[in-house]
Amino acid sequence: MKREKQTGARVDQEPASIARPSAWLGASLVLISFALFAGALSNAYVFDGVALVEQNPLLLNFEPLRIAGMDWWEGTGKPGGLYRPVSLLALAALRALGGGGPECINFANVVLHGFVAWLHFELLVRLLGARAQAIPAAWIAAFIALAHPLNAEVVGGQVGIADLLASLFMFAAVLFAQGRSKGRFALGVLFAAFAALSKESGVLVVPLAILFEALRPRVDPQPMSRVLRALGWSCLGVAIAVACRYAAIGSLASADDPVYAGFSALARVASACGTFVAYSLPLLFAPWRQLAVVSHQDAVIAGGFADPRALAGALVIIALSVAPVFALRRGRRELAFGVWFFLLAALPTSNLIFSSGAIAASRFFYAGLIGLCLPLALLIVEGWSRSALARAAAGLIAVYSCAVLPIVAWRECSVWHSERTLLEAQVARAPSSAYGLVDLAGTLRGEAPARAEELLERAVQTSLPLIPGQEFSPEDLLETHFLARSALAEIREGRGERER
Repeated sequence: MKREKQTGARVDQEPASIARPSAWLGASLVLISFALFAGALSNAYVFDGVALVEQNPLLLNFEPLRIAGMDWWEGTGKPGGLYRPVSLLALAALRALGGGGPECINFANVVLHGFVAWLHFELLVRLLGARAQAIPAAWIAAFIALAHPLNAEVVGGQVGIADLLASLFMFAAVLFAQGRSKGRFALGVLFAAFAALSKESGVLVVPLAILFEALRPRVDPQPMSRVLRALGWSCLGVAIAVACRYAAIGSLASADDPVYAGFSALARVASACGTFVAYSLPLLFAPWRQLAVVSHQDAVIAGGFADPRALAGALVIIALSVAPVFALRRGRRELAFGVWFFLLAALPTSNLIFSSGAIAASRFFYAGLIGLCLPLALLIVEGWSRSALARAAAGLIAVYSCAVLPIVAWRECSVWHSERTLLEAQVARAPSSAYGLVDLAGTLRGEAPARAEELLERAVQTSLPLIPGQEFSPEDLLETHFLARSALAEIREGRGERER
């Protein structure tokens, strides 16, 4: 009996050969978050933050029990079907603390972003185990994920706190659930539930936990027991979140205003594949033209896989699915973990499985970005210890990932300073997209009516792509054109040009 207890104690511990990172390395990521995203601290309410937080009458008084039972969109006039009580409570509390302003929310976003990076670092150190240079590789991967320009949307927009909290609780669940004690199992369940109650992407805690336990260094002779345990606590946490959702809003799941309404299943999947390879994936490596709102005028519409972009997207997704198998055969478990987690994190919002409420968005990569940053960091660290050519390649990758991209991220913060700056960037980056043109014209009608009219005229002249196999365009584009024509009519009527 005594020997069994001792054996159990050893199982709960990490092997002595695994390096213990200094807390200062993790804390440095929080400081870097402030250095890079300090511009977000002065941001005004933008986009959904305006309707959901600033102008939402149901958040004027901080009443936790009432707010915890609310739909995410309740009080805004928008379609419901989302239940994120943890994030909504956080927004309401921070709004009250800031006297109705966004300052406390902005501060919390920057802090949370830094702590998510810290958890990334801790998780990757455990994943890499006794591997040589595990700590430098883990820190570099966490830094690249922290400093990527795509994070500007999550950190800069107030409602980005939902992505931040979901990721924080998701990675915390995997880290704190290590071991075989009942207390750690309970912590895993609690944090998994909080992740799913922060945002729907929190359900990624299930594949994250399974992949981590299946692919990290084996610390006991029964690795399958670790995987089953991870499956148990993560699924139980998600089930609790689903039960809370049903009790609060009376539904288990719902589609949030699907953007591919009217598309056949083949056209939706083909279009999603084309958008993934032609718009979303390039932003990971060249994030110069990310848009706050992506419309069908910015993305690929494909009727099938005869479209080369749709075919290319399908091949890339298949490659990302299969490549980790070859990595496993070469003993590179950490590479398999990174690529598979990135792919699994991208799938729920890709519109491949079902039509979601957005065509594409930078925030969709937030949870899974660390998956691609790990192979990149390993290229830098391992290349530095090889031939001169490998060192040169590693140096170039390091300069681009660790110097150029952080500068772009710092500059991207200014884009999210206000709705005006966001819409100006939207129009500059997508001059043929009616969304940005109409929205910017709406903000300028009072102070610059001539420019507003010019923007509306451009919006009316933009081309309207058709739904594959149909004779009409997507409803949201038809609505945008209608708004542009209506606004033009009001402006011209105000000038007495009734015939126009």
